[in-house]
Parts: sequence; structure tokens; C-alpha cells
Amino acid sequence: MNFQGESMSPTLKKGDRVVISSLADNIKVGELICFLDDTDKLIVHRCLKEKPMKVKGDRSLAYDVVDEDKIIGRVVGLKRENNLFRF
Repeated sequence: MNFQGESMSPTLKKGDRVVISSLADNIKVGELICFLDDTDKLIVHRCLKEKPMKVKGDRSLAYDVVDEDKIIGRVVGLKRENNLFRF
């Protein structure tokens, strides 16, 4: 998935390729997750709280509550230019 936007800057930058694992069980505080918002747009934010799942972009002021059935998976890596980073 190509990352767009500024909400996760500086961790993720526009154009980064995000690697997502579909294994979404046991997500921990601090991990990055991919989920569908109310318009079914893919979003990547950081987990702030596990139950209920609260997430926020690193540059965002407000958090969102995400239903478990909207979680696609956790971010396990990113590719920036010719470098691969694993989380």
C-alpha cells in the first residue's frame, strides 16, 4: 500500500510503501495499524489504547475509536526509496 497524507509524519512519509500483516490479533499500544474509516478509506494510525481500540495519527490532535471488524492489519514494515524497514 502506498502511504498518502501527512497524519503519520515523520514516521511515514507520502510515497512510502507500507507492508501490512493481516494478523490483527493482539495489537499493542504503540503499534501502527491499518483500518477502514467510515467511508471505507484505508487509514494508517498508531494504537493508543487496546480496548476499545483508540488510534491517532502522529501529527493529529484528535483520536478515533476503531471497531475491531474495521481493522485490516498491523503495519510490519515500510519501504522508502530503496530501503526496507521492519517493525
